[in-house]
Amino acid sequence: MNLERLVIANLVWEPMIPPVFLIALAVVLGLLAIRTYARVGSRLPAERRVLLALLRLLAIALLVVLLFQPMIEETRSRKHPNRVTLVAMDTSRSMRETDSAGQVRRLDAARRILAESGLMNAEKDAPGEVRLFEFAENSRPLAAGEIPALEATGETTRFHQSLSAVLDALRTDEHGVGLFLFSDGHDFEMVSAERTAQLARSKQVPIYPVAMGKQQTIPDVSLHIASYQPYTFVKQQSRLQAAVRLMGSEPRPLRVELLREGKLVRDRRISAEPGWEVPVSFDVSEPEPGQYEYELRVTSLPGERELDNNSAFTFLNVTDARVPVLLVEGSPHWDTTFLRRTLTQNDRVELTTVLSFGKKEPMVMGTDDEGKPRPMPETVADFSNYPLLILGRETDRALSEDQLRALAEAVEEGGCTVVFARGKPGEDPIFDELAPAPWSDAATGPVRVVKGRGSGQVVPLELLATAPGGAESLPELPIARVVEPPKTLAAVEALAEDSGQQSSTPAFIHRRHGKGQVLAVAVGGLWKWSLNQRSEPANNLYDAFWNQMLLNLVARSNATPGTETRLTVSSANLKVGEQIRFTLHPGVDQPPPVAPQITVFRDDQAVAGVPLEKEENGSAWHGSMVAKDAGRYRGVIHVGGKNHECRFAVYLEARETTEVAPDFAYLRKLADVSGGRLLDAAGLREVIAGLDRVAVAESNAPPIVKRRSAWDRASFFYLLFALLGLEWFLRRRWGLL
Repeated sequence: MNLERLVIANLVWEPMIPPVFLIALAVVLGLLAIRTYARVGSRLPAERRVLLALLRLLAIALLVVLLFQPMIEETRSRKHPNRVTLVAMDTSRSMRETDSAGQVRRLDAARRILAESGLMNAEKDAPGEVRLFEFAENSRPLAAGEIPALEATGETTRFHQSLSAVLDALRTDEHGVGLFLFSDGHDFEMVSAERTAQLARSKQVPIYPVAMGKQQTIPDVSLHIASYQPYTFVKQQSRLQAAVRLMGSEPRPLRVELLREGKLVRDRRISAEPGWEVPVSFDVSEPEPGQYEYELRVTSLPGERELDNNSAFTFLNVTDARVPVLLVEGSPHWDTTFLRRTLTQNDRVELTTVLSFGKKEPMVMGTDDEGKPRPMPETVADFSNYPLLILGRETDRALSEDQLRALAEAVEEGGCTVVFARGKPGEDPIFDELAPAPWSDAATGPVRVVKGRGSGQVVPLELLATAPGGAESLPELPIARVVEPPKTLAAVEALAEDSGQQSSTPAFIHRRHGKGQVLAVAVGGLWKWSLNQRSEPANNLYDAFWNQMLLNLVARSNATPGTETRLTVSSANLKVGEQIRFTLHPGVDQPPPVAPQITVFRDDQAVAGVPLEKEENGSAWHGSMVAKDAGRYRGVIHVGGKNHECRFAVYLEARETTEVAPDFAYLRKLADVSGGRLLDAAGLREVIAGLDRVAVAESNAPPIVKRRSAWDRASFFYLLFALLGLEWFLRRRWGLL
């Protein structure tokens, strides 16, 4: 947008040589020209001599004007964008804290400092328009009248998400003079301060945190499970990962213990720095199928006031079933190669691969239990033998129209699961019918995979967050295939976000389709995750991600392997207030239960009865309940003359009220990288006074004066050469050459 307006233009001179010399040069050249044509005498009539002399004098005049360098001077009045001051008030629960006896709450102190700062003075317009926000999990705009009634009720604090929304409130014609942040720096989103500050820096908005609270002297150490694999195979290694955070203490060593079914099996020593989360992991495996409880516990500190957050537990579901998987690929690629390698290395997966190379007949790879080559699947029954169907690209080259119809029916009526592993599998209309969202021809990249808007219970995103070096250390994926808005009841489990965080598109989309389910993978290049140098080659992120995702899909499938009755839950770990979903899979030849109901126990006390309803056109039974209290739970149902049981954990994450020490280091980093500085009450008034002075100086600044050349243009030189050329032509025509 042009922010300047032309007021007046003048002609000025910028000679490269002192004017007196230029004038002298003009006089000398003019006299020589007159003398020259005066000496011609009677050879030419007087009028011709005068004409030639005038042409020569005009050319000399133009050359002298050129040396004077005429310039057009434009005076433009200044027009500034609208000045906007952003103010964000932290209303998370940690702002309820009082830091010493007789002190007010942090939120009340923030209100007082804001009132005394002058920012809310309606008579002062130097800082520009003041926009108020409150933030905790996210941010929302505030009216000035709402500030006295604000309460610190936020369950958690997410700085990156909240401040991104605050900064996005600025329009393109507005200038953010600063973001004043009243907070104790208590962040649980765990996005680096540098990354959040870069968002502000890109918009040229410095962040000025006003630190609330004092450093705590009461020590506290907490532990929460950061990543777990709720489903695994027997004898297969699974990783349980926790994050330990130390507050209110000097750096010190800590001991983390792993308990299996209440018995200590392993421990590990870590070094903890105050305010930072330290990852700690344990690799476990089970030789027998079943459900096992694992607890991670960190030893308490002397004088620690809160012990409930020193441990966390989870349940591991172990199966000995073998999972037949069919992989169909019509355009082999690195993604296909790495995925085949991952599935082949899993001894609980029976992999059959159909590959198409050019115009050759498709090749079937894989053997049955007797070592015989597997046949090409042709019918619905053939495809139904595979609970998991993975499709690559151009699969309609490997499968005929009849085979594709049989595959679609195996999903819709047979309860199979199909995974579109590399975007749209082909151009056949059957793929559009199965897809959880319409495909478009557009693509973007490079991208990173981040949490989506869905439940996220199929795609194991926690594995990315807890990868060595964190999710940001993973290589970017080269491409994301853009999809249209997902179909009804589809869940966007993960997003593909571009490197500038300016846009995002669905990366993983899950949807039930008839009795089966479909997972569409819209990102390409996942194999790059296996090249993370910090990962262990035998247990790299790519293998763990695909193995866990396929197990999650199997657990939610209506075509799960096995003939025994099974009772499963949607998740082994839930927060208080989340919904738990039960699924009962009756065994083969098992008579259907009559009005089945699950009895739910909490710590051996019956707390609820959950009735099950049979799914439409299916064999499974489903029911759900809301987990209202933290604790260890188990659901029990009597079917086929025996009890079937499932266990799950419900926990209350109260980190906002148990880890309340202000994080000044985080706030200082946020300020330094964005171009601001950490403030106290006095510093706040000083910065606002500085903004006043800047605003006054800008309003009193003189107009903008710009000069542009008046001689450096083609018409000037055309005229000069026309005069010299005409003189030369006339001299030659009249016999003077």
